[in-house]
Amino acid sequence: MLNELSDKLKNALSAHHDGVSGLLVAVSGGKDSMALMTLIKELQPEFTHSIVVAHYDHGWRAESEQDAIFVLEEAAKMGFSCILGRPERPPTDAEKTEAIAREQRYEFLTRTAQRHNCGTVLSAHTADDQVETVLHNILRGTGLAGLSGMSRMRLLDDEIRLVRPLLDTTRSEIDRFAEQAEVPFREDSTNSTLKYTRNMIRHEVLNWLESKGFENTRDSILKLSRQADDAQQTLVWVATDVVKRALLGSSPDRIELSCEVLEPFPRHLVREVFVEIWRQQEWPRQQMGYADWDRLAELVGTTGRFQVSGPVDCRQKRGKILLERNSG
Repeated sequence: MLNELSDKLKNALSAHHDGVSGLLVAVSGGKDSMALMTLIKELQPEFTHSIVVAHYDHGWRAESEQDAIFVLEEAAKMGFSCILGRPERPPTDAEKTEAIAREQRYEFLTRTAQRHNCGTVLSAHTADDQVETVLHNILRGTGLAGLSGMSRMRLLDDEIRLVRPLLDTTRSEIDRFAEQAEVPFREDSTNSTLKYTRNMIRHEVLNWLESKGFENTRDSILKLSRQADDAQQTLVWVATDVVKRALLGSSPDRIELSCEVLEPFPRHLVREVFVEIWRQQEWPRQQMGYADWDRLAELVGTTGRFQVSGPVDCRQKRGKILLERNSG
């Protein structure tokens, strides 16, 4: 099991790491991330770059400080420096959401990677996490991008990549490795509560489906995810080219598009054109849903004016679409 997981890690780094800058390993203290840190330690003699461990304490639980101390101590035993992060103030109950936690964690990882010259951030997401993510996206309402789930690699900024080397490794494989390698870890008490949607999917929805005879549920969702990702990558490639052709002018907070160029294309592709514009402009997309993208696509053929999350003012007049973001 060690050799198999080590090969996955080496292949991921070979494909996505520049081999020069450092590695930042995101470690929560749970079994998956502690297994990843253990694998990194086993492969350390093969690396020529620095390795830094990062842990973010959201402050949601009374025992979270002990989790941070545990990660700090275990990293030190392996010879790694560990950077701890916390929010500037204790979160309110309204702020204790999965979306806010994810945003805070990635902001911390990006800042830490920048400060320590780490070009790659490693995360311990597994195939089971991928299944839960895809099913969560389906329940919320999603398109091809949501069906694709998490990508093996994505950019956190222009120079820093987030890489998930264990994304095709199941939780049971991690369990076997952790037992064989005697990997120490901490149990997160919030993982068992059904208050959070992901936990409900993990403990109730998937288990119920499997108990009703759908034993291949996880494999089927993973297969769908890979097929959706292939289709999505093709769509993005085409949309990127259409953006270049339709663009009349741009600045960090302003985009002008030609309706004449966009009109011949099918609506689903035009929606993807706007997604690509938001991506290129680095405008926030977390609150944007299908209805927002579809409303933007409708602007190609009708005059109108409205605002979407950002906030971004959207209007069409005389064959031109103007998008202006209020970043103040």
